[in-house]
Amino acid sequence: MKVLFSILLITFISNSSFAEKNQSLVEKYNLYGNEGKNRNRVTVDVTTQRGQRSQDFLDAANTGNMQLVEQIIKESQDSNNALRNLLVNSILYGYTRAVELILNSGKGTIDVNTVYEIYPDVKTSENNVFTALEVASRVGASKINCTSADSGDVPVKMVKLLLLLGADVHFKDYYEETALSLAAYCGGLEMVKTLIDHDKSQAGAKDRSGCTPFIQSVDGYTNRGTDLALVDFLLKTEGNIDISCRFGNYGGTENMTALMIASKSYYKDTLELVKYLLDHDANINLVNSIGQTALMIAIANENFDVAKLLIEKSETSGLNIQDKYERTALDYALKGGNASEFIEIQKQLIQSGALSGI
Repeated sequence: MKVLFSILLITFISNSSFAEKNQSLVEKYNLYGNEGKNRNRVTVDVTTQRGQRSQDFLDAANTGNMQLVEQIIKESQDSNNALRNLLVNSILYGYTRAVELILNSGKGTIDVNTVYEIYPDVKTSENNVFTALEVASRVGASKINCTSADSGDVPVKMVKLLLLLGADVHFKDYYEETALSLAAYCGGLEMVKTLIDHDKSQAGAKDRSGCTPFIQSVDGYTNRGTDLALVDFLLKTEGNIDISCRFGNYGGTENMTALMIASKSYYKDTLELVKYLLDHDANINLVNSIGQTALMIAIANENFDVAKLLIEKSETSGLNIQDKYERTALDYALKGGNASEFIEIQKQLIQSGALSGI
């Protein structure tokens, strides 16, 4: 009887270990995504047979038909392009179980750190390729270079799943941006926290322009209203409010600080962001590669409320800093002519002791 009990006990333990070993990560860590939620119909290009199969796959995932999902994955294993297409779409639409199935059944033809061409119709060489983690880190936002295919907690679950599957947080794309850089720009606070918790050493990583995730979050705020809490979190993580990088199109301007970037914006009201940066001791007198202060940049970009605040916070010596062309902040304001907003700035500068440099 004792022998029989021992055999039954060993069998139970073995079966339990086998079940735990073969339990999916989605189940084990409660990373369930959007499968079976019957959300708005997902559509893809169905002009080709592969396109039609992708549509069948997304419809199956959307309705929770995981048997058909697995069948289509198996049918696609001989084609890297087909698997890549299924994987990227699954990430974009939050199908975590489908992602795990694809990455676990690729038989070496595809893995979590494979580089994917996300927009193959774009006629560029290298600047549209990303890893699965980089794609996932941009989901849940709405901005060019970010995606809005999903929201809520599913995008963060997707990132957690990919990290569990071995995704490399240090991979850099064509612009030398990491998943953290993209998440910081796209405004995902929980996404950023998840990535940093996984590996804190990436917090200050610089892209090709020398911009860190903190700078990326400031840029994201100026373009799409990133939560100020994200900027605050990354500043406290990195610890350098005056770090600078090359910023802008066509080569960009060197030595642009967060305060300068916030002052430049004309897409969104950045007054609260500028106040935050000044309250955290951003150096108001730093200059970029052409000698401009944040105040000059604010005036040149007609960011008048920010300009008024910067004048209030500046010493007279700071107001009279000259750029490489010997222009002061007053010269920038005078260049604006007789428009009422520029006249207000001119008066405020003169009353504060500002002088012309030319």
